[in-house]
Amino acid sequence: DILPELPHLFVDCGEGTAYTRLHFWKAVAELIEENFYGQIQDWCRANGIASSGHALCEEHLFWHAAFEGDLYRDLRRMDVPGIDMLSSNPTALARANHIPVPKFVSSVAHMSGSRLCMSETSSFSQHISKLPCSFQQRIGTINWQYVLGLTCVTSYYRLDEFKGDELKTFNEHIGRLGVMLTGGKHVADIAVFYPIQSFWGVYTPTSDIAYSPPHGDQAQRINNDFGAVSLELLANQRDFDYIDDQTILESRIDNASLSVAGENFRCVVLPNAWVMPAEVYRKLEEFANSGGAIVALGGLPDTGMSRDETSQIRAISDRLCKSNRVAVVQKVADVVDAVSRFVDPDVSLDAPCRELFYLHRKRDGKDIYFVCNSLDASVQREVTFRCIGKPRLWHPTTGEIRYIDSHTEGDRTVIKVDLKAHEGVLIVFASF
Repeated sequence: DILPELPHLFVDCGEGTAYTRLHFWKAVAELIEENFYGQIQDWCRANGIASSGHALCEEHLFWHAAFEGDLYRDLRRMDVPGIDMLSSNPTALARANHIPVPKFVSSVAHMSGSRLCMSETSSFSQHISKLPCSFQQRIGTINWQYVLGLTCVTSYYRLDEFKGDELKTFNEHIGRLGVMLTGGKHVADIAVFYPIQSFWGVYTPTSDIAYSPPHGDQAQRINNDFGAVSLELLANQRDFDYIDDQTILESRIDNASLSVAGENFRCVVLPNAWVMPAEVYRKLEEFANSGGAIVALGGLPDTGMSRDETSQIRAISDRLCKSNRVAVVQKVADVVDAVSRFVDPDVSLDAPCRELFYLHRKRDGKDIYFVCNSLDASVQREVTFRCIGKPRLWHPTTGEIRYIDSHTEGDRTVIKVDLKAHEGVLIVFASF
């Protein structure tokens, strides 16, 4: 009966408060998944249709809890997980400290085995703010979403936004990216844990408007750091997938990697994950004992989903804090250095550029890298790829394919890349 426990949802009533909130929001998440998203998916499958769409307010962990309970599990119930992208300012998107939503939805697609993930894309934000939106910004917005793992776009751009041959060029650009980046397997060494339970444990519902920040320092830190860690990794060319507790439980430990859905993660980042189900944490301990790495921002977990689990969680943390495969950091800025202690980069630059992102997929005997510049100015860098072979440049806008100059350094290839504002190119290494 929830009534005797109801005050715990709004007031800290002592030790039992966190457990009441964890149980309540877990129930909310399960009910929303089954009775909304699940009901739609079941109907669609019974009628030969793929379910898709997007949720409300996807950019913050706070909103995931308030509106969905657990957005990760909800998106698993879409056959084509989707998002809503209302802005066409790729530079601002690349610098935003909130969750990079295309990365979130593509991670769910990767972990659930969905071949496609979708974005409803428009320049709505620019229109209502009466701000200009150039053709290159629209191209750059597509690039930013595809470099974060999307595979198709539902365009909400108005036809009168395009001039001359721009619409044809735009559609061909999207089509080429879709052909090259759909199928095969995403390659990333890092996984970022989705700390939704940690937020549940400190979330206090209020009568404030939805855009007000959550109450309490701890709630705000969990919410803000989750987006900030994501940006910090991407801005330092450290690609990743988000994983949740179900992903960890479905994984196997293989050669110091957390292997799941064809991907192999050698380092798991726990951003303020102070709450964790005991069976999930036991799997992570097995991963660390096998040679995998854990980077914990803010500290290791100290609370389970119940009082009985909490003692197990604290015993595991006591053991892990002594491991040389575990690093605990207190600042977002220190996460990348900690990750680098355990995992060499797949892509690195000769000089920093926080707006240059990459995606690596393996398909049909090829290593396909998509490198995109989200900056509103040109970027020139020497880029080192953890791959060897004679690379070719495939240009998604023009359709040009050509060999490019490169040199090898051991098992890596170095290429000079010159990208115009908002430009993206595919670098393709063939093994034959």
